[in-house]
Amino acid sequence: MPGERPSTLPALGGRPGGRPSTRPRPGDRPINVNRPQINQRIYHRYPNVATRPFTPGWWGRHPVHLPARPWHPWYSPRWHSRPYYWWRWATASALTGWIVWGWSTPVYYVYGSGGNVYYQNDVVYVDSEPYCSADDYYEQAETIATALPEIDEAQADQVEWLPLGVFAMTKEGINESNFLLQLAVTKEGVIGGTVVNEETGSVRPVEGMVDKETERAAWKFVDGKNTEVVLETGIYGLTENECTALVHYGPGQTQTIVLVRLDELDDPAGAAAQAQPAP
Repeated sequence: MPGERPSTLPALGGRPGGRPSTRPRPGDRPINVNRPQINQRIYHRYPNVATRPFTPGWWGRHPVHLPARPWHPWYSPRWHSRPYYWWRWATASALTGWIVWGWSTPVYYVYGSGGNVYYQNDVVYVDSEPYCSADDYYEQAETIATALPEIDEAQADQVEWLPLGVFAMTKEGINESNFLLQLAVTKEGVIGGTVVNEETGSVRPVEGMVDKETERAAWKFVDGKNTEVVLETGIYGLTENECTALVHYGPGQTQTIVLVRLDELDDPAGAAAQAQPAP
């Protein structure tokens, strides 16, 4: 998992090359996780919304130590009266209308064996065609994650975020998770969020970017630790109930994980409420 180098690496793991010419949805390659079971287990750990991660009371007890650039969602004044705000979902249509780049067709990245993006023998394959070396692709992910635009600190609190939801981070066939990931995106494609390791109690901020041309989203920790680690997935995969993603531990060291979207079970508006930009 993020920040923890695996003892062994899979022989195959997804690494996207360019924009896939085919656009399978995640359901076209079933992901072996039991989403209801994962949701139930995590929900029962937080029966009281006041203790649930990423709510105002929880943030007060778990301050995030951020770099000088204060545009992380944690700083947003818009969520303080919205205890469910960061848990809300974004649909593919909402995301398309939110991002300013005028995308017309969502691209879905499905990583690993059976997907449209994978690597083998240190070569990245997209749609079964070799694209580039694994080392080169790590550098691409690093470049995307660090390509953030400059923002004046005086304007930071005016940055608008579309919540993408909260995800459990796990592996295929594993229906338990101690890692939670909260993500949001700005109109300009900036990714911001937080990773929680429930086992250790660590709360770590992440930030990154969405690539305009390929629709890949990549982000890194911004607390000065594990600086070589990059996480990535296709941005539209985050509008699905589950999607595959990659953790790059450095050049040539990649692990495929699964992001499982968590329900808004405590929201009186209903678990299926869709995220909308804050007014």
